[in-house]
Amino acid sequence: MWPPNPKTMKFDKIGNYYQICDVDVSEEEILFISDIEDFVPRANNMLMEQIINDKKRVVVFIGDILSFLEIDEGYFKIYKYASFAWDLLVNEQELIEKNIISEENLDDPHFKKKYMAFIISKRILENEADAISNFCRFIEQCKKLNVKVIYYSGNHDSMLSPKNANPHSNELEACEVIKMIYSLENLFIFPNMARIKMNDNLFLMGVHTSNNTYTCNEYPSLHEYINELDKINKPENIIFLSHVPGVEKYSKIGSKDITNLKKRYKFKSHYHGHCKDYHGTYIECGVKTRSVHACHTKLFNLD
Repeated sequence: MWPPNPKTMKFDKIGNYYQICDVDVSEEEILFISDIEDFVPRANNMLMEQIINDKKRVVVFIGDILSFLEIDEGYFKIYKYASFAWDLLVNEQELIEKNIISEENLDDPHFKKKYMAFIISKRILENEADAISNFCRFIEQCKKLNVKVIYYSGNHDSMLSPKNANPHSNELEACEVIKMIYSLENLFIFPNMARIKMNDNLFLMGVHTSNNTYTCNEYPSLHEYINELDKINKPENIIFLSHVPGVEKYSKIGSKDITNLKKRYKFKSHYHGHCKDYHGTYIECGVKTRSVHACHTKLFNLD
């Protein structure tokens, strides 16, 4: 849901926060999961089984859930070169004669990217129809159970970060797959570092991964929080969420920005994904930290 419903915005002494649950929610009532990659029926069924059996009230996806939506890679690899691809491959006059486009369309400076977004979206909706259908069904099932679903993007689904995927932007208004996901009524995609209230002493706060695999450990949006003292109030009441971990346990694929943020703010805990090399629950910068990569949760353990 984007932008988040204004009715979910509230205020306290610290500032604004979002509240999507009508009852208090504890950390134990939240299911954190990442790196499902391909939303097959088995994933749907096993998630629902755990939600029901463990009485979960909130599901938090922490990236790489719909892994065909990576910026500058896969389907979207050609997107950043849309103008070049158009000039190289498209016969404008032929499209005009077939009434596929009009000359007025070509006056729109965003049209080439819009058209490319339309073509990419059409292909995704054809090729990934099962995964998209399973995902939408899961969101609807959660809605019937009054279970809220929060989504933070990872590198493999970085097109869903608000920075990349604002469905109201001029260029992406023709990308139906993005618009469809963002319009799901029970799916909440919050801005970076927004506070989301679970109860009076527990908030969620997360950061989206906006880059592809090659630069996914860079979080420039965190720099203002790292460099300014007291930018985040009462971090001891906040569960921090990011797809990529810090660098103390994962020096090669972790993010210095994440570690530096945790040095500055002693969060209640930090949940992340991205890492098949599992270290269990560990302490980084004094913060209890846990990977929730699907391959080493009891939910999707393949051993």
